[in-house]
Amino acid sequence: MTGIDSAETAGRVEGSGTPSGSSEQAGPGATRTDRGQAEQIDFLNGIVILLFGVGLFFAGGSVLLSIGVDSSPDREGAALNADQRLVEDLLVGDIEDTQLDRDCVDAYFRMNASGVCTRASGVVDGSGDEQRWLRHSLGLETKLGVNVTVVDNGSVVTSNGTAYSLGPSPPPDVAVFESNRFVTFGDGEYHTVFVRVW
Repeated sequence: MTGIDSAETAGRVEGSGTPSGSSEQAGPGATRTDRGQAEQIDFLNGIVILLFGVGLFFAGGSVLLSIGVDSSPDREGAALNADQRLVEDLLVGDIEDTQLDRDCVDAYFRMNASGVCTRASGVVDGSGDEQRWLRHSLGLETKLGVNVTVVDNGSVVTSNGTAYSLGPSPPPDVAVFESNRFVTFGDGEYHTVFVRVW
């Protein structure tokens, strides 16, 4: 009987010997307060990771949506293609020519639809509007502004009373993409053709 009483007493002493509110051993070397702090740190880490992921989602989503919203064409590619079409098709007498034909150039810059040298019908539009003439003949979208100029030593070339320049000057507050090509005429003159797109 004394053995039972001593076991019960030992159990009571162990259970009641610890004051309430003190840290009990929850495992080897860990206390309840340590575990609570670890849970709070884990929660904060989870919130930080969640917010970072949400930020990435919205940043990526805005980029993807802006691709669809911004329908502006590739202006640099448009300038290069327009330059090639102009010099290799519209301003030469034959597609294999390496020199510009003076009559073809005169007709193009006078906006004379019947005199333009081209192999495709309907390429030029003789409406009298410079921008429409340029966009239609160079295959550019209507949203784009374009200027075509032939220069020699920084000044616009003029021949037979025709200035080799069509289109307005680019506005100062827009990005302008320029393509230029050094060309020769049949009479041996060398000039530079500039195509600017914005």
